[in-house]
Amino acid sequence: MKNAKPVLIFSLPLLLTACGGGGGSSSPALDPINNYNNVKPVIVDTYDPVEGAITNNDIYAKDLNGSGAEEVVIAGRSSQSFDMNTDNITDWQDYKMQIFGWNTGDFDNETTSWFRNDENVIPGSEPSVHFADFDGDGHTDMSVAHGVDMEFYGPSHVYFNTGNSSFEKTLINHDDTWSHDSAVGDFNDDGLDDFLIGSCSGNM
Repeated sequence: MKNAKPVLIFSLPLLLTACGGGGGSSSPALDPINNYNNVKPVIVDTYDPVEGAITNNDIYAKDLNGSGAEEVVIAGRSSQSFDMNTDNITDWQDYKMQIFGWNTGDFDNETTSWFRNDENVIPGSEPSVHFADFDGDGHTDMSVAHGVDMEFYGPSHVYFNTGNSSFEKTLINHDDTWSHDSAVGDFNDDGLDDFLIGSCSGNM
């Protein structure tokens, strides 16, 4: 599928905006549904999730730290622009997940707070991201099922919430599983949420 490369215009930096309105702090916030003609988008940040490749993104909203305000999690993968008939995947580019939130009082990019070092870098996800309390500590954890647009296996990720607006990553290795989806639930009735990884190749 090399002929997909001319479509690289879709890999332009992802743009995240917030809605602004009113003339000052005493002005009421505008309802963007009923006042869309008066809402002025404000650029919050731009970033390159995968540089130089076609990307598929999905956006999730979840209150990760119990503040009453939802964080925004952006995850995704690069689409198939490599040769599926060879084992050469040296030009594969990992995806850089992002988290935006309100910890500073303004809506801002909080990726470096939530993730240590490069723990936000994943091979890709279909995307399939779920939020649950996997270890029973009362904090919202995050699972990210591995998935790319080719037969390229890799680990899935579980991010355990420390309770301090940060995650600690654990890898789930499944080298024989081409995961394309996942599900979360208490499958064994022990009071803890579990993480089920589905597979396009028949393994689970």
